Amino acid sequence: MKVNRKDIKIDVVHIQTRLFLILEYICISVALLILGNGILTFLRRTLSDTFLPVLNFEWVKWGIYVTVGIIGILALSTFVMTSLTVVRVKSDRLLSSVDYLIFIFSLVIITNYFLVDGPYTFWTGRLLSDLFDMAMILSCIYISFICVLFVIRHNSSKKTNDERGKEGKVDRDSGLPIESKVEDQLNRSEFAEKLGCVLESHDYKTSLTIGLLGDWGTGKSSIYNMAKEYLQDAESKSVFVEFKPWYFGKDNHDIIRIFLYQLLEELKKSKGYNPQIGRAIQKYADVVSTVSIQSQGTTFSIKEVIRKALPGEEVLSLDQLKEEIESLLLNYPQKIIIYIDDIDRLEGSEVRMIFKLVRLIADFPNVTYILALDEEIVIKSLASIYQGEEGTSSKDAKNYIEKFIQVPIYLPKPDNRELSAFYSDQLKSVLKKNNIEHYYDIQIIESLVNAQFSIRRFYRYKNLIKFYLPFLKDEVNPTDLLYLLMIQTSSSDLYNFIYDHKIVLLDSNTDIPKEVMNSFNEIETKGRYREILLTLFPLATRLFNDKDQAKKMKVSEKENLERDKRICTYKFFDQYFMYTNPKESLSQIELSRLINIVNEKELAPIKQSYMDFIEKYGANEVSSKLQLRLSELNSSEVVLLKALTEVYTSTYKRNSSLDENNSIVSLAKTISRTMHFEGYIFEESYWEGCNILIIIEIHKYLKRTGLNEEGLAEIENAINNAFLKVAHESFFNSFSYTDSINLMREWFTYWPEDMIKGTVDKWIQSEDDLEQVLEYTFYDKYETVLKNHESLISSFIDSTRYLTSERIRHYFECKSPSTVHELDEFIARTNKRNIGTFVFAVNNLYPFISKNLYEMYSLSSAESYYSYIQLKSYVEIGANLICKFGDSKQKENIENALKLIADFNEMFKQEQEDRDEALRMMHEEREVES
Repeated sequence: MKVNRKDIKIDVVHIQTRLFLILEYICISVALLILGNGILTFLRRTLSDTFLPVLNFEWVKWGIYVTVGIIGILALSTFVMTSLTVVRVKSDRLLSSVDYLIFIFSLVIITNYFLVDGPYTFWTGRLLSDLFDMAMILSCIYISFICVLFVIRHNSSKKTNDERGKEGKVDRDSGLPIESKVEDQLNRSEFAEKLGCVLESHDYKTSLTIGLLGDWGTGKSSIYNMAKEYLQDAESKSVFVEFKPWYFGKDNHDIIRIFLYQLLEELKKSKGYNPQIGRAIQKYADVVSTVSIQSQGTTFSIKEVIRKALPGEEVLSLDQLKEEIESLLLNYPQKIIIYIDDIDRLEGSEVRMIFKLVRLIADFPNVTYILALDEEIVIKSLASIYQGEEGTSSKDAKNYIEKFIQVPIYLPKPDNRELSAFYSDQLKSVLKKNNIEHYYDIQIIESLVNAQFSIRRFYRYKNLIKFYLPFLKDEVNPTDLLYLLMIQTSSSDLYNFIYDHKIVLLDSNTDIPKEVMNSFNEIETKGRYREILLTLFPLATRLFNDKDQAKKMKVSEKENLERDKRICTYKFFDQYFMYTNPKESLSQIELSRLINIVNEKELAPIKQSYMDFIEKYGANEVSSKLQLRLSELNSSEVVLLKALTEVYTSTYKRNSSLDENNSIVSLAKTISRTMHFEGYIFEESYWEGCNILIIIEIHKYLKRTGLNEEGLAEIENAINNAFLKVAHESFFNSFSYTDSINLMREWFTYWPEDMIKGTVDKWIQSEDDLEQVLEYTFYDKYETVLKNHESLISSFIDSTRYLTSERIRHYFECKSPSTVHELDEFIARTNKRNIGTFVFAVNNLYPFISKNLYEMYSLSSAESYYSYIQLKSYVEIGANLICKFGDSKQKENIENALKLIADFNEMFKQEQEDRDEALRMMHEEREVES
C-alpha cells in the first residue's frame, strides 16, 4: 500500500489542532466555573435578606414563583426543540457558543448549590433561597438532557460507522443506489468518471452548480456515488457532503439551518479543519435562521437576546459573516462537493428555497453543488406556486431552473441490451430461489424494456415478485403472475380495471358495455401494455376493437388453460388477487403433499389420504385440481387408479351427488386413458371388488380409442363378472335411478338377450317387481306416450327386451286397458301406472304396426316415390311380436303386410340389379366400339 507523506503531515496537524482545541475548552471551562462560583457565592451572601422586608404578602411570593417557573420552563423547552431539529446531523456535545455558556452557567448553579456555602437546605420559605432551588432543578434537567443527547449522538455515529464498515455486496432490492462501480451492471461507470473529471478539473475559486437531471429512479445517486469513488481513488482532496432536504421540518428555514449544520459537521471531519470556519458558520446559521416566538404580532429571538446580552460578543451583520466564511473557504485545503438529492420530492416553495440556498445564501468559493432532480416534476412543482399570477407558465418555471443551474447534465439512457441482461439476471435469481426457473420467459424481459421500467421501478417489481411468489407460485401460473405484477407496479389504473371487469376479459358471450369501454380508453398506459394484455387475456382483443380476432375457445383449449392455471380462466382468476388460498379450497401445497403420497405407491395410504382430502375439500375440488397435475406422477398411475376405484366403491351411495361421483370417474378415465395409450393391460383381477359403474365408464371411454384390444377384452371380462354380482337383484334396489337406467342400457353390450331376460324374470316375483322393472322405459313418460303413439310403442318394444316370452304372452291376453279412459281407471284402481301403460301399449300395438306397414308399402310402391322399404327397428320388432303372440286374425294381417313388403323389396332389388346389368353391358359396348 502506497503511503503519502503529505497526507501523514496533514493528519498530524489535524490531530494537534483538535488536541489544542480540547485543551482550550477545558481551561476556559474551569476558569468560568471558578469565576461563576465566586460571583454567585458573593451575590447569595450579599442579597440574602435584602428583599425580605418588602415581600410580606404570601401571594406576592407565589406570583413570583409561578412567573419565574413559567419563564424557565419555556426557555428549557425552546432549547430542547431546537436541539431535536438538528440531532440527526449534529454530533458535537454542545450546539453553539451561547449553549456552551448556558451549560457552564448550569454547572455553576449545581456546584454552588451542593459544594459552596453548605450545608444546603431545600424550600425554606425565603424568596431568594426558593428561587435558587428552582434554578438548581432546571439546571439539573438541562444537564441531564445534554448527557442523554450526547449518548444518542455517540451511538448513532457508531452505528453509522459500523454500517459503512460492513463488507460485501449490498442488497439493492430496496432501490438504494449502488456505492461502487463494481456493482454497476449497466455500464454507467464511464459516464460517472467523466463527471468526476469535470469536478476535479473545475476552478474552485467560485461556486459552481451542476444539475444532474433524469427521471425518477434512473440512477442519479448511483452516478454520483461512482463519481465520488473515482475522485477518492484519484486521491483528490475533496470533502463530500450529501444532503437530503426533504427529511427535515415543515419550515423552509429549517432546511437552511440544518444544511449549514451538516456542512459544518463534514468539515470538522476533514483534514485541515480550521475552528474559525466552524464558529463563523455557527454564527451565520444563527443569524440566517433563528427559533422565534410570535406573540401579539411581535417577533423576537431568545437566542439573539441572550447572545447580544453577553459581554464581549461582537454582533456582525449577515453580509459580514458571509464574507468571513468566503475568505476562510477560499484558502481551504480541500474542495467541497455538496450533493443535494430528492429535490423533486419537495414542494414548490421548498424547491425555491434550495435554489436560493445554493446560489445566494451558501454560494461559497471552493464549493460545487450537484443537484439531482427530475426536471419535469420540478417544473410542475414550481409552476404550481405561480398559479393565479399573470404571465406564468411551465416555460417560466424552466427558465427559473436554468437561472440557478449553471451546468445541466442529462443522464444518458441505458442500452436496451444491457437493461435486458440486467433484468434477466435479476429475474432468474428470484425464480431459481423459488425453484421455478423453468418459467423464465424472454418475453417478460422484452416487456420490461418496452414498458420503460427504470431501475428503481424494476426493484419495486422484483420486491413484489419476492413477496407474492412464495405463496402463489403453486396456486397460479407463475408467468401470468409476473406479467400481472408488472402491470401492478407501473399502471395501477390498468391493474384495477382488470380486477373490476373480469367478465369482459373471460367471457366471450358478454358484450362490452359502453361505460366499460370508455373507462378502458381513459387509461393512458393501455397501448404500452397491449401485448401483455393479449398474452394474459386472449379476449382482450375486443378492447382494442379487434373483434374478428376474438374467437370462441374450444373445450379442449379451456381445459388446457385450466390445467396451466391461467389467469384467463374463471377457476383461477380470483386466486391472482388473493394473499391466501380461498376458504375450503385445496391449495397447491396441500395437493403437492397428496401427490408425494401417491408417488410412494402404497395403496392404503393413498386411499386414506384421498378420502381425507375429499372429506375436507370435496371430491370435485380434489379431483379437478389433481387432474391438472397428473404429469407429476412418478409411474404411480396404476396404484392411484386402483385407489380411485376403491374410493368410488366405498363412498358410493344411491343418493350421492352426481357431480361428486362424476369428478372421481373423470379423473379415473383420464388416468386410465394415459395407461391405455401406453399399452397397459388391466387384468381382470385388477377390478375385483370395484363398483361396476366406474368400470363401465372407463371401458366406454377407452373403447373409443380403438387401441389395445387385449386390454379392452380384460376390462370387458371384468364387467361381465361384475354384472353377475350385482344382477342378483334389481338394479333399482342397489343404485340410484339414473345409474340403474344406465346399467339397464349398457347391459346388452356385455350379456346376451336371453341371459338378461332370464335374470330379470327372477327379479319379478310380484306385480310390484314388474312395476319397478318397467321404470326403465315408462318412468316420467306417461304424458308423452299418451299423446304420441310412436313414443308409446317404441318404449313398449324397448321394455320387451327384458321380459321372457311367457310374461309377454300373458299380457297379450289382457284386453284392458285399451283406451286412455280405461288406463286412467286402471291406474286409479291398482296404482300400477307402468304395468297399465305396458298393457295399454299391447292393446294398441296391432293398430299402430298394421297402419304403419301398409302406409310404408303404399308410399314406397307409389310411382312418384318408388324406393326400397326400410322398416324401423321398433316396427319390425312389433310386427314379430304380433306374429308370435297376437290372435290369428292379427297374425294373418301382419304376415300379409310383411309378405307384400318383402315381395316388393325383392322386386325392387331385382329391378335394380337388372338396371345395373344393363348399364354395365352398355358401358362394355361403348368400350368395344371405341
